[in-house]
Amino acid sequence: IGENFRLGVSGYYGNELIQNPDTAYSATNELLMAGVDATVAIGPLELNVQYIERRDKNPYAFIESEELKSRGGFGELIYTPKGDESKWYAVALYNWIDSDFDGYDYQTGSLHLGYLLRRNLRLISELSYDFKNKFSQFTLGFVSAF
Repeated sequence: IGENFRLGVSGYYGNELIQNPDTAYSATNELLMAGVDATVAIGPLELNVQYIERRDKNPYAFIESEELKSRGGFGELIYTPKGDESKWYAVALYNWIDSDFDGYDYQTGSLHLGYLLRRNLRLISELSYDFKNKFSQFTLGFVSAF
């Protein structure tokens, strides 16, 4: 939409054929996914958000069931004090999934700090919290790529 604002949409519709390996029986799951994402960049800050919704008509294939709905998204705020020239950066991230199938429900938040040592070597530290299961995780290390 402009130099500092991007908006996108995505979608998928299709049928997936599911075959039972023990019998010749097969079933079809009709699924639809639709989503939107946006990025806003102002000075040293960049905000990315994304939302997606999924609907499965026959999710369990061989067991009679109702339509399954899942939705989720994330929000990410990135701070780079000198833009592309920054040696260090900070990121705050929030992830969320809500599904009719409770085993897929998910909600976490993370704070990340990184420092670029070389073009392909970064030091990182990250603190994450799982809101659903009520536990934290801390990571300290480095990332390299060649």
